[in-house]
Order: sequence, then structure tokens, then C-alpha cells
Amino acid sequence: MRYVVFLVLVLFTNLLAAKSPQGILLGPITGHQTDSSAILWILVTDQPDSIKHLVPNQKIKNFDQLDAYLFNYSMEQNFDAIFYNKKDLNYINHISTLKITLSKGSYEFFGEEEDGTYKVTTQKDYSFLVGSGLFDNQDASEEDQKPFAILDAMSKKYPDFMIWLGDNINYQDKRLDSYEKLFMDQVKLRTNPTVAEFMTSCPQFAIWDDLDHQNTDAATTSALGKDQELDLFKQFWPNSNFGTENTKGTFNHFRHEDAEFFMLDNRFHKTPGVTMFGRAQMAWLKKKLSASRANFKFIVSGSPILAESKNGEDLNDFPDEKQELLAFIKQQDISGVIFLNGDRPYSELNFQYRSGTYPLHEFTCSPLSNTTNTATTTKNPLRVKKTLVKKRNFGRITISGKLNERICKLEVFDHTGVMAWSYTLDIIELQ
Repeated sequence: MRYVVFLVLVLFTNLLAAKSPQGILLGPITGHQTDSSAILWILVTDQPDSIKHLVPNQKIKNFDQLDAYLFNYSMEQNFDAIFYNKKDLNYINHISTLKITLSKGSYEFFGEEEDGTYKVTTQKDYSFLVGSGLFDNQDASEEDQKPFAILDAMSKKYPDFMIWLGDNINYQDKRLDSYEKLFMDQVKLRTNPTVAEFMTSCPQFAIWDDLDHQNTDAATTSALGKDQELDLFKQFWPNSNFGTENTKGTFNHFRHEDAEFFMLDNRFHKTPGVTMFGRAQMAWLKKKLSASRANFKFIVSGSPILAESKNGEDLNDFPDEKQELLAFIKQQDISGVIFLNGDRPYSELNFQYRSGTYPLHEFTCSPLSNTTNTATTTKNPLRVKKTLVKKRNFGRITISGKLNERICKLEVFDHTGVMAWSYTLDIIELQ
């Protein structure tokens, strides 16, 4: 499908005209990968005759020593946009987002059994970054006049991958009615040199929240409509999947070594006063948690799950759903649960004692480059002392140690990479 878009900024004219010989404007950005397969996302400025000419010599983890011409691949052209100069309508260029699956031999998940479970045998140490709230602030404080400078500090931590906790872009209100304009907002963000360098430095995984979904409640969605909003999100992230065959949404699931990640959609099925996640997604989550044998089970949401404060949205707004989830985790004896989320204009660690079982922890991490707002920082009885960070920051989670003595370290860093706090959990504390 093709759409005519009028470029207002000369910047885009220069950007799209300066294409590489291979037609690659950005990428590849790596998503889910195993020892035998990888999902890639690439932004191109023309249609390549063959994927073989698009990916050779690109350093992709687990694939950099393989011959690209031997890959089995599938390619999905998600969007094709024609761009014209507003003044004279002369043809400039077109761009496309491509989602590509590469595989060596059969597409298998390393260590996974036929029933979808797997045996934890790893002793590898690894780390990943988390954060939310990324966009170009016009009112950036003196401490950060370059809003994306935090990404340079993040790159220097050399993570194995990055998890975006929502509000990954802030669409402008005046653009809510145009798929094409929002598409170009994404292109502008992704092609910023600092953003592009970080996005291609390690695998990327993402969920969304209100700023990249265009609304607070599904019932008050933008003129664009939530189906188109979902489609737009899918254009720009190399997630392994989006929802299920029968249930739409951004929710998905992946595994890395001895950790599993349950990426939830807190927007698409949200109904004010009724549900945040919806019945189908909740059933999916319960099934995945029950089947998991991972040491660490990260439940990832755009909104906080445990936090007890009046500051913004959280699952407290849906007490029945919150009780259902927490009761399930306890009754089914689901070990290793840690909640991850963003949304707030600050970071914190929450701790909830539970009688007869291990306590729950919730790591809220935000914002990356969004404007902080200390006025909205309200009391939270679950907050661990000295973990409140009210300036731009990012998080790092490190898993290390011997198989039966694994340690999970949670850390927060400011926009320059200086550590604000560190908190360590032994695996025995999560059982």
C-alpha cells in the first residue's frame, strides 16, 4: 500500500535523498534470536532485488561467522511510503520497513523441549538495560541539553539486550489523525544518529504505553484508531510476535538464558474501571507462567503492578485484576517473579511482603529523556528506602553466579552513567 506524504521539514528531504548504495537507511536492528535464528528489522529507501544484498557483512550476534548466502529467510514488507516535495511535488524517494527472519537449518529454540518448556543449564553471566520515556525535549534542563545523550552512556554498559518499557516515543497531539505523519515521527526518531547507533548496538525488545499509543484509555482512543496504532507499533519493533492468533495486542514472550520475559500490553484491551489487560491476555500470562521453568520471571508492563500511590496509572485502579494476578502467583507457587515497568517521571524499587512465601519486587524505571516532574512524586509505602531517583536515568539488570547460586542485581544510573543505587537479590530470596 502506498501513501502520499507532504514533507514540511527540509531535514527529511536531505535525509531521504542521502541513501546508501544498498538502500539501507537504518539497521539491521536485531530482535529475538537463538543459536540458529534471528529476527531483524531494517529501514530501506528502495526495494532491494534480494535480501542477500541487504544483510551480508552485518555483525549479528550468533550469525557473524556465517555466510549470509546460506541463510533461509522470510521477508515481510510492512509499509511502503512515497514522499514528495511539498513545493513542486517532484518525486524524492520511498521508504519501507522490512521484518526479516534468518535461520540456519531448522528454526529451533535452544534447549527447548517439545512441550515448550526447557531445562535451565546455563551458568553464563549477562546483563540487559531497561528504561522508558524517550523523546526530544524542547525544555531540556541544563543537565541534559542533548536529550538523547543518555543513550551514549547506556551503550558504554555493553548490554546483551535492551527492554523498552513504553513511552518509547511521544507523538504530537496535532498528528493524531495521520498514520503517515506518525510514521515519519518514528523515522525521524530512529534516524537520529545517537538513537540509531544505540538501536543497532544490541537486540531490542519493546512494549508500549500511553505516549506511543496515543491515549490513556482504549475507550478514548485517537482519531487514528487503536488497530492502526497497533499496526504502526508493529512496523518499528522486531518483537518475536504481537499478541496471539486470536487476541490482538503488543504482548509477547521471550527467553534469554535462565530468564523469561512476559511482555504485557496495558493499552489495547484496557477498559476503564474494568480491566487493564483483558481476560484473554490474563489467561495467556497464567499459562506462560505455569509452564516456565526459568530461574527469573520478569513480568513487564507499561504501568506499575504493585505500587500503592496516587501518582498516575497502575493496577491498583483495577483491584479485582490485581488480586487475581497476585493470588495466582502465590497459589501456583510461581517462583522468581520480578515486575518491571516505566511510566512514572522517576525510578524506584517496590517491595511487598507476602505471608507464607517470598516477597515480591517491582523495578520501576523512567524516564530516559522525558521531562522529570518531581511534583508528582507521592508517598508510596512499598518503596524501598533510598531508591527514588527523580532525574533522567536508566536501569541495568545483571544475572550472574553458579547455576544454583544465581544473583540478580538491579541498578539505576543517571544520564551520564553514574550509578544512583544498586540492589541485589539472591535466587533463594525468590523461592
